Amino acid sequence: MTQFFTIDSDNCLSVETDPNTDSTDGIFTTQEELATAAKDWPAGRLVEVWNSFAGAPPFEDLKEVRRFKDCKTAVSRISHAAERLGAQVEKDEAARAAKPAPAPKPKLDSETVAGVKAFNAALTNALLAPKKGKAARKPTAAPTAAKAAPKKAKAPKGTPPPNRCATAARPPRWSPCSSARTAPRWPRSWTRWAG
Repeated sequence: MTQFFTIDSDNCLSVETDPNTDSTDGIFTTQEELATAAKDWPAGRLVEVWNSFAGAPPFEDLKEVRRFKDCKTAVSRISHAAERLGAQVEKDEAARAAKPAPAPKPKLDSETVAGVKAFNAALTNALLAPKKGKAARKPTAAPTAAKAAPKKAKAPKGTPPPNRCATAARPPRWSPCSSARTAPRWPRSWTRWAG
């Protein structure tokens, strides 16, 4: 099947199996036909055609350009890209043709639908019903305020925390800090060392 490559007025490259005969300006099948059509085009149009598809799928590896060396190079590169596009289109069409059509869904009559609904309802009731030999479990209520443990009263602000230590107050440890060394001393009987 012959593929016709079309460059439209927006400089977009496309592949068609049946060309639109309204305008034959940008329609080509070979590199030679593109060269004859591009002979009358300004060099900027070839750059715009190339940049319209460079970087887009399936041309991720192609980079945009600012200019071409000459018209022959531009035509060659665009022609090779068009052939890649044509091969990709053929591959996609073959994959689409090889894909089997989805099977039609069977139509259910009203008796079948009613039977399925009745079965689902019976199954749901059987799963939610209590088992034989076991008493149904009653839902437990949330604990009431009377049964809850009483909370401890909070101390008013500004009061120091209670002394939780049952032993006598300990003397301060030795510190290289001068303020700790000059702190008031504890009675000698409370310390382990003589100071």
